[in-house]
Amino acid sequence: MLTLFHLFTYPPIIRGFLVLIVMASVIPITGVWVLRMNLLPYRFMLMHGALLGGVIALALNISPVPMLIVILISLILLADFLTQRSGLDAGIITIFLMTTCLGTAMALIYSTKIPAQNALILLWGNLFAISLREAIAAILFCLGLLLFSRTWHLQIQALIFDRDVAHTCGVDEKNLFRILLMLTGVTIAFTMRIAGALLMDSLLLIPVILASLNSQSLASIYKRSAYYGFCLGVTGFFTSLATDLPVGASTSIIGALMLAVSMILRHIIFTAPLKNPFSS
Repeated sequence: MLTLFHLFTYPPIIRGFLVLIVMASVIPITGVWVLRMNLLPYRFMLMHGALLGGVIALALNISPVPMLIVILISLILLADFLTQRSGLDAGIITIFLMTTCLGTAMALIYSTKIPAQNALILLWGNLFAISLREAIAAILFCLGLLLFSRTWHLQIQALIFDRDVAHTCGVDEKNLFRILLMLTGVTIAFTMRIAGALLMDSLLLIPVILASLNSQSLASIYKRSAYYGFCLGVTGFFTSLATDLPVGASTSIIGALMLAVSMILRHIIFTAPLKNPFSS
């Protein structure tokens, strides 16, 4: 206990803990959008775009978050443009952009001679390397995300239910959809800094899936997602300190265990086959 108390005297530990707890409690909001509107193809594109943005930031020796935000928002706008102009399904466009981002990232790693250790940090994150400016930006973004989701919750709920119905009700569904995608992109930019490109789902999606197993309404999913995200962030953080694992790895393992236990208990209690909680 004394050792743990001593660790919390270091500013990077305190800063990392605060950022993780705030983000773990708030970013499941975008996870709800991703799963309820079936945006998983966009999520894969953004994950690989985040990897490309991180590689570019390493090559230029600059802070990764601004570069990640620029790359991810550009990808969203480009995917939207190509989908409208080509007439192809959005899934095909996102696969094309995902593959392009991954290939470009690997080529840059090889051509710029980025050290392997630095490249691997992109995959598992580096919570304790977050600067004070990045920490403030992440917390302010989370507050803005909360305010936006609260202000526009009726329009978002209509969009989640059905885009045609939302349009009929007077919602500017196309622009609202773009805004939700861009907010998801910024969320992924900050999440990658914490958990890395390959483990961001531990904070973004697992709390939402856990909440959906025993929730009957969208409002309940939002609330329970925040609760599960907070619990996952706290346990993942202290597990990381105790085991010397990256925070992304510890939260992913704990999140997977929580999900497995919840699914087993749900099956035992209700003695019914598990259903897809996101099916209409």
